[in-house]
Order: sequence, then structure tokens, then C-alpha cells
Amino acid sequence: MKNRWRVRALAIFLTLGTSVTWAAGFWMPFTATPASTGGKSGLLVVPSSAVGSSPAPTPSFVTTAEPTLLGASFTLVGTLSAPVSATPALLIYAAKGADGNQHLYGLNLTSSSLPTPVQITSLSVPVTKAICAAGQFQTNLTTPTTLSVGIHVASPSNCARDPTGTYYVAAYTASQAAAPTVVNIPGGTSTSSAIYNDGAFVPLYKSTGALAGILYWDSATHSENFYPPPPAALFTSPKVLLTGVTATPQGCLSTASVGALNYLEGDYLAVVDVAGASKSYAFTAAGAADEFFAGQASSCVTDASHLFFIGTASGKTGIYEETLSFSGQLALLTGLTASGYSLIGSNTQVVVFQKSTGTGLSASTTVETVPVGSASKSAKTIGSYAGTVAAFLAAPSGQPAIDDLLFVTVTNEKISGVTFTVQYSSQVLHPNGTNFLGPLANTAIQPFGVLTNELVGSVLEVKGITDTHGGYGGATLEKLPVGSTGTTAITLTGGASFKVPANYGQFVVGFYGTPIAEGALFSLTGGLYQGVALNASKDVIVPITLKNTDVEPIL
Repeated sequence: MKNRWRVRALAIFLTLGTSVTWAAGFWMPFTATPASTGGKSGLLVVPSSAVGSSPAPTPSFVTTAEPTLLGASFTLVGTLSAPVSATPALLIYAAKGADGNQHLYGLNLTSSSLPTPVQITSLSVPVTKAICAAGQFQTNLTTPTTLSVGIHVASPSNCARDPTGTYYVAAYTASQAAAPTVVNIPGGTSTSSAIYNDGAFVPLYKSTGALAGILYWDSATHSENFYPPPPAALFTSPKVLLTGVTATPQGCLSTASVGALNYLEGDYLAVVDVAGASKSYAFTAAGAADEFFAGQASSCVTDASHLFFIGTASGKTGIYEETLSFSGQLALLTGLTASGYSLIGSNTQVVVFQKSTGTGLSASTTVETVPVGSASKSAKTIGSYAGTVAAFLAAPSGQPAIDDLLFVTVTNEKISGVTFTVQYSSQVLHPNGTNFLGPLANTAIQPFGVLTNELVGSVLEVKGITDTHGGYGGATLEKLPVGSTGTTAITLTGGASFKVPANYGQFVVGFYGTPIAEGALFSLTGGLYQGVALNASKDVIVPITLKNTDVEPIL
């Protein structure tokens, strides 16, 4: 099984490696950007194995040149069907060299000592041009070092769109003497570059991890193409899967389900516009486009046996269930309004979804369920909230999905006279509607980012928020084991209490199968970004700060 998630701006494909375990540690990368005079720039790393130990780890710069991230690969311990852990393996980035020109560099985040950037390819770009990311792929998901990146060298004022730029592909293993490969990506015009016109390309992989091909829409021919992988010349001799496609196909993924397992084994689900009508397809590693819904599918989530989605066709909207082999479809609930619905997930017995109405001060949300495997005339409401809702499912450690709990955080905007306030509250429910915990005032409960909902069987509780304008200021961070009502405070190294600074928000991204997360504290009032590293097994958070400098995770 291949899991595909989005880590902020970068699409990361998790990779298999049986020779590396998370226990060996890895380097957590952060960027430094000067915010005012005296600030620093560059790429710095923190050893994961030292997070939670005393003294707190000191970040180390691997370069003081400002980096532009172009691609990354992860190491997946275990098997493709049963991953044990996923940790950062490699980076490719662009930065200025000693000669003042921009070059490509590789960084090994699994190094046993402080990693050293290594120049890859002979590319040398003057400062009158820019290098921007144009996608990534691996020739084999079982080997992180098979990472290659697409780049666009073009005008710094509009690098992504500049039609006069040049596309290259550079492999992580390329030597400093090797020239990058120039690629002629179709779809460019006299006013816009190819990928600006066409949208991102999508690598599709076989069950063995081998790259099967690259899926890409050509705006010039209006065809959805499947290009053969290397050693064939890239973006040549495509297999045409669909014709008459009028726009970039839009992937079907529920943001509420990010972090959950994807059981589709490499299939890419997308909505395609053909001759003014929308249809939904599964694009497979075999180079096929299989229609699974004669309309627009959105908010796709999976369990071990089924795909669930919101489907709209002929002006009618419903919630649908489909087998993972796309051999049997069932309308679970029809007659929905065309907007305001999103799926949260399934515990194999019910599908949990939310219905939102209004925005801002008038926003309200209901959380509802319908049974799996049978058509329903109406949904069961298990929660009604004033405000917007962020929700996710998670099961106690080692337990199956049927034991999932539903974690709900409500953001409620209010105004009294001329005073505008934002309040948070949280609740934990069984999917049958029985209350498990809360409601908890001034609290937000979060998954550990987009790679995993839980670290060491726990989620993150942001407790005691005193900010009233949208931040988490004044809150402590607490580890909440799934299935428990008690929490453990996350402290600074040595045990001193930690609270989110006033007028700050926070996010963390945990690495699957480990207790480690990285993230940032971000100011809502123009203050500095502060990086953070967290060890959930030791209940320790390490702020990473530099004077007059914004520090953020690069992944």
C-alpha cells in the first residue's frame, strides 16, 4: 500500500527501507530567514534522538545560504502494506554557492553525523534567474536515493509562470560534474510555462514500489496522458488516457481524512471535466483511467474495504460507498444540498460527516452519521455546534477502526458591541453519538499533523487558551492518550512549564511510527516564527529560536 500525503506545499511519497529504523535517529530540518537587521539565514538541523534529553539540543547550520526546497523522500520501515514508521531521509534544495551562483544540493538526513550538503549536477544559475520547484518522483519507492526533482529556471519575478524558462530534471545521485536533464514538458504557451498552464504531474507507482509512469494533463492537446518512466525520455511517447479534457483534473481527497490510511494502493482519484461535464476517474499504475462516478466526487475517504465520497451528478448530491475494486457502488444518502458537506471518516460501521452553514459570525455546523452498507433516508445528528468544526477519527493504540473516537474542535467567532472575539472548545464522542469527554472550554484537540493522527497512541490537546483573537496564547500543550480522559503536560527540557506565547498559533507534524514531531509557533501580530521539536514519549518540547530570525520547519 502506498500512502500519499501533502506536507504543506510539498507532496511527499513515503518510501520503504528495511535497513534504517527510527531508533537510529534522523535530522529534523528547519529554515532560518532574517526578519530584521542581524537575523540569520540558512538551513539548520536538530537531531531527533536528542529531543527530550538534557541539555536540550542546539540546532546546527548546514548552510548559511537561503535554501529553496525542491523535493524530499522519506524512509518507511516495515513493508509497503504494513508500514511501521516513516521518517525524513533526503532533501534536494537550491541555494547560492561560494561562487555566488545558485546550485542544487542534496542532504542526507539519515547521516550518523552532522549532514553535509553535496552539490548535485553541474547546474549553475546566476542571480538574474531563479530556481523554482516543478515536482518530484522516485524511480522506486523502496529506495529513497532514487529521488529526482523537476525544476524551472526562469525569471525571479515570476519563476513559475515565465514562458521563457527551462525545465530540468535532476537526480539525487547525480554528481557535481553531471549536467541536469533538459525536459520539454508539453503545454507551454507564449505567455505561460507548461506546468503553470497544465498543473502538477502525478507519479503513479506499482505495488512493488517501482515507478509505473507519470500522469499529466496537456493543455495544448486537451488530453490526459500517461508517460513512461525512465529510462525512457521524460514526457515523451505518452499513452493517451482521455481526450477532450478541458482543465487539470482535481484530486479527490478529504482534508479531514489526512493522516488516515489510504487503501487504494497507488490509484489516483480525480475529477475530470470533459465537454462541460464532470466525471470521476481512478487513474491506475497500469495506465488506465477507470470511471467510478458519472459526476463530481469530492471529500474521498477510505476504510479497509470501501471508498466513501460525496458525489454530485445531474444536479443531485449524495454520499456514496464504493468497493476498493470499483465493482459495486451504493448511495448511502441522497438529497443533500450541493455545498457545505465534507466527510470526516469511517469506523467501518458508520460514515461520519459534517454539514456547515454560514460563515464567520453566522457559522454553524452539525456532525452526522449514516450506516455503512445500506441506504438511509436521513442521517443521524450526533453533534450541533455554533461555529466551524475541525474533526478527525482516531482509535486507541493497537485497536481497530471500529473503536475509533471522534475528536471535535469548534472555533466560534463572536462580536459584542465593537469587540470581536474567537473562542475554542472541544469534545470527544463515540461515533454513535455518546459523549466520551467534554465539552472542554478554551481547548483545541488536534491530530499530530498530516502524516499521522497519533504519536505514541496520543493526540495533542491545546488547553487553557487565553487569547481571544484567534491564537492559542496562554495554553499548555497536553498529550491526550486516545481512549483516556487524563492528560500529561508537555514541558520544556528539564521540566519547566511551557505555554504558547500570547497572540501565537502553533502546528506540529508528527512522523509516523515515532514519538517525534516538528512544527512552529507563528505570530498573529507580526512576531517571529519559532521552530519547535517535540518528543511525545518524553513529553518534552524544544523551541528553536534565533535572534531577529524566523525559524520554520522545511517539510
